[in-house]
Amino acid sequence: MTLTKINAPKAATGILPAANGGTAVSSLPLPVSGGGTGLTSRIAFQATKSSNQTVVAQTDTTCIYDTEILDTNNGYNTSTGVYTVPVAGWWNFSAMIRLGYSSTGDGNGNTCVLRKNGGVLDFSIIAINTNSQIHQNSPRLNMDLLCAVGDTIDVQGKVGGNGTIFYGSPSHRPSFSGHYLGAA
Repeated sequence: MTLTKINAPKAATGILPAANGGTAVSSLPLPVSGGGTGLTSRIAFQATKSSNQTVVAQTDTTCIYDTEILDTNNGYNTSTGVYTVPVAGWWNFSAMIRLGYSSTGDGNGNTCVLRKNGGVLDFSIIAINTNSQIHQNSPRLNMDLLCAVGDTIDVQGKVGGNGTIFYGSPSHRPSFSGHYLGAA
């Protein structure tokens, strides 16, 4: 399956078809930039990893989600893995990272953290010690944050032992996303 970036239409008006032959109104009171309402100007982004990222073991590393699926305000940078908040208020951010390591017992101390302006906000720690030769795990994070214009949000991971990979693949689709919830 190939994912492509969604470009929202400039306007959608009137009655739209809905499931089971019903209809739906096209304008919803969603939070938007510029103070208006409507589905076409909702602020959100989503990015996924399409390829593996090699990392140094036991080192906090920013996860680069290299494929943009949606980015209504061009706030996500696919080169740095950082989202820059365009509108002050409450936001919801969600992330999943797939950590990989090989050799017995290497997974102890795998971590995934959500950061705002470089400070850790939420984290997941995975401690695994098994006898299998290939290990992977997928910590997930989800958090509502009060943000100011220009705040930066990113995801960092650390692979335990001598692990060296943040996986990216269509079958596991690690992702990082966020959407504006409303004014503070």
